[in-house]
Amino acid sequence: MELFPRQQVVGIFRGFREGGMEFHADLALPYRNDFQRIPMHGHFVLVQLETPDEAVLGRIASFSSEGKLSFGSGEEFNIRAVQEQRPIPEDLREQYLKYRVNIRVLGVLRNNSSNSLTFVPSHRRLPHVGSAVAFPSGEVLKEICGHNIEGAEIGHFALGEYIYAQGSRATQIQSWMRVESPEIMVRFPVSSLVARRSFVFARAGFGKSNLNKLLFSKLYETTPTVKKRGDREEPVGTIIFDPDGEYFWPDDKGRPGLCDVPHLQDKLVVFTARAAPSAFYGSFTAGGIKLDIRQLRPSDVISIALPPERQDQQNVAKLRALSPSNWSRLKPANLRPQASIRC
Repeated sequence: MELFPRQQVVGIFRGFREGGMEFHADLALPYRNDFQRIPMHGHFVLVQLETPDEAVLGRIASFSSEGKLSFGSGEEFNIRAVQEQRPIPEDLREQYLKYRVNIRVLGVLRNNSSNSLTFVPSHRRLPHVGSAVAFPSGEVLKEICGHNIEGAEIGHFALGEYIYAQGSRATQIQSWMRVESPEIMVRFPVSSLVARRSFVFARAGFGKSNLNKLLFSKLYETTPTVKKRGDREEPVGTIIFDPDGEYFWPDDKGRPGLCDVPHLQDKLVVFTARAAPSAFYGSFTAGGIKLDIRQLRPSDVISIALPPERQDQQNVAKLRALSPSNWSRLKPANLRPQASIRC
């Protein structure tokens, strides 16, 4: 498996740059006409290290044009050509136009003797200026995206409208999609969720809830365990806070919840005050939700319960300063049943 086949090499390495808590690097890519037909933002790139079997793996974060054709008299030439509806000659672009690409460094990719790739999520080496830069081939891209590992199928690899699902019968092709080859299925080892902190970031409506439902349904196909002292294997449970009611029961659009997954139906307990949509879903309800705020820290409760404009009031400050022992001895101000209270 080659990391740098000749047809995939697209540019050279320029150097690292300051990027806060992340490693960033600059690349120089000469003009190529096919850049307008392939995904660029977010695409993976490889930077050669000591040998062609080792590479820095990164993703394109931004890019800008450089060269004589992108500023000064070259820019004026482009404007006149557009105004006069004349095409800009390809040979001029090839000679006087290039792109400066900024990538976020992810780690190191190493080609093993067994013709498989190893990813190391760290990087401390410096590629020489002028080192080859390449887009990963389809075979390498499969390895990067986890196509060949054991794990839950998350979905086809996608970069915007470019969906790597050529030949897939399970994909519903829509008009906005551009289907690419090869077919790449992203897989995730769900055991990595156990005893780890995991975060899912995405815009509203981009499938965060559906992804979580998929991951947890795959995680509990068998009971996950965690290793304790003495090599003991202890079963692992999960508490899911669901304020919008979109995980356990079907949502308003009829999309299934965790209670609809057959192998989870004897493992779920739901605590809610919501009315169940049917007797079947109501059978999962074990009771309502009760929270004893005396078991929490005063500052946490007050910061959530009171609006910001009341946080600095004198009595509120006194409550926040209560010791845990005094806070735990608090009693309700009115012990009478709510029905007996008259206005």
